[in-house]
Amino acid sequence: MLNTYQGSSFPRLLSPRRRTDHALLSVVQEAYLLGTGPGLVGLGHALGIPAVSSEDVEQLCRDLDVQARAFRTRRLDDQYPYLMVETVSQKYREGGRLHSAMVVIAAAVRADGEREVVAVDLAPARDPGYWVEFFTGLRGRGLQDVRLVTSAAYPGIKDAVIDLFPGATWQLCREHFTDSAMSLIPESDSRAIRRELRQLFAHSEGSSAVSAVRRLRDQLSAGFPKLGALIEQHEADLLCFYRFPRQHRERIWSTAILDRLLKDVSRQSRVVGIFPTRQALMRLIGAVVQDRNEEWAAGFRYFSPASMQRMATAS
Repeated sequence: MLNTYQGSSFPRLLSPRRRTDHALLSVVQEAYLLGTGPGLVGLGHALGIPAVSSEDVEQLCRDLDVQARAFRTRRLDDQYPYLMVETVSQKYREGGRLHSAMVVIAAAVRADGEREVVAVDLAPARDPGYWVEFFTGLRGRGLQDVRLVTSAAYPGIKDAVIDLFPGATWQLCREHFTDSAMSLIPESDSRAIRRELRQLFAHSEGSSAVSAVRRLRDQLSAGFPKLGALIEQHEADLLCFYRFPRQHRERIWSTAILDRLLKDVSRQSRVVGIFPTRQALMRLIGAVVQDRNEEWAAGFRYFSPASMQRMATAS
């Protein structure tokens, strides 16, 4: 428990519960003291924050920053066959300017079938070279034996996966692909084509799925040439999951493992809007991620140890 919370200057509405509550309170207080974000200042009044001292806020921020940094830089001395990567856009102030950045969150499934958040980072928007740095950092922390990385088609990510994780495959998240596909066609056609795309993942064998992808590509290319080209470009990337155990497929063909976590991040970030500093952004996101990671550790196993062992034996 953070000693900072023992004083009466912290509102009882957010009395110590989860790390996320502490971090959200610190961001609101920091914004209030800096005089940024009219909405946060109003929230600060509602929570009784005018009574808080700058020393209390600084101590709270330091405590949370230490926890967040330790979590983001911890060793990953285990085998992590499956890695899923997601991003969410956020805004923060720095040097009197407003900045946009991409928060990167990666979750992995260990060889024992347990899931774990392995990375939280802040990246420049759409920088293809960033992914080499990101995965190099994961390897430097000990992450190894990656077999499959699932993500959206971020520029540069596929090449970085192939270069830095020998023998690993990149899987294009089917939900991200579907969203990209829908943006290329009229809304009146979206329901039928969305249904056709989902059928590509219902085959029992990869060979029949490949044939289905090519038939759909040929069928759509005449009326929707951009969509046909997109399917052709990512034909192999969409079907990599067929190389893995059947009982794993529905959980590795997309980044759904991170859906609830991303909703948590969005919900907390909406309260803040624009973060008062870069550090405040990383503090809150880091706290949300750590809380979710602890819930995962106490919850159900993502894949059975037996199925993970069969995958290891097959490799």
